[in-house]
Amino acid sequence: MILDAVNRAVKSTFPLKYAPAAVLMAPDALTIYLLSQAGELTYYDILSGTADLSVSTYTPGFDNGYPGVGNAFVHPDGTRLFWNVGPNLEVFDLTTRHVTGQFPSGLPAGSGVTLEVSQDGSTAVMGNGQSTVVALDTQFGLILAVSQNSTATLGFPGN
Repeated sequence: MILDAVNRAVKSTFPLKYAPAAVLMAPDALTIYLLSQAGELTYYDILSGTADLSVSTYTPGFDNGYPGVGNAFVHPDGTRLFWNVGPNLEVFDLTTRHVTGQFPSGLPAGSGVTLEVSQDGSTAVMGNGQSTVVALDTQFGLILAVSQNSTATLGFPGN
């Protein structure tokens, strides 16, 4: 369902093949990306009011697509999505519709991991319940910083 917030009215409704677990707006506000718990990505076109493209986020050769839980972010240039699968940062190219990067954070695989992405999309910060925080470059997956026994809260100003 799409709501017109100004007029407080339903603008359109549409049936979905997959129930959304995450909803992301493209930076140009013309496309909504709906990620399902099954790892399916549906593109919803705002202008036409149609959701006519669904693709799997699971890419041959990579371990995981969107796992159906956790934060997901769209890059400010509208070309990539980010999410984490355990301690790995996943990079999904919205043009080729494939995972193009899977970057290990170095965090233990058995610990719960949270993810935040900077407003400019250049840095991902991942942290676990054992007070370790890791900053990663989102383009090349380079570990930029590691903080052990951190009491810092994950997040970026303006996010």
